[in-house]
Amino acid sequence: MTCDPVTVTEGTTLEKVAELMERRRIKHLLVVREGKIVGVVSHADLLRAVGAQLGTTPEGGGDDPVIHRRLLAELEQETWFTARSIKIAVKDGVFALEGTVSDEHTREALRVAAQNVAGPGKVRGEVVLLETSDRLVSIGL
Repeated sequence: MTCDPVTVTEGTTLEKVAELMERRRIKHLLVVREGKIVGVVSHADLLRAVGAQLGTTPEGGGDDPVIHRRLLAELEQETWFTARSIKIAVKDGVFALEGTVSDEHTREALRVAAQNVAGPGKVRGEVVLLETSDRLVSIGL
């Protein structure tokens, strides 16, 4: 447990939350009101909120090529995404993601981005986390 945890208030902007998580290299922030903890915001929560602001919340509908293009368009805007390491397929509105990533944040961001486009429960596959020891660890979505 951290002696001096990083906190935000309920009114903290998404931009500030993202900046704190990035700068401090953390995945969770405590949310406080009048000095008392009232919640926790996670990196996944942040990605969902940003998706909602950008209008990329799950829409449903659309055929597989349209859904595929929608996810690729979202991912290509992200600096962390490289198309050569991730294979994306869509069948019957369900994403199949396969490939390798260098950290857990990227794996989670891929999953959340796909869910923001396709909807919860519509993402399947296996993204492998490539650890610095050159050991591959399989992490299911």
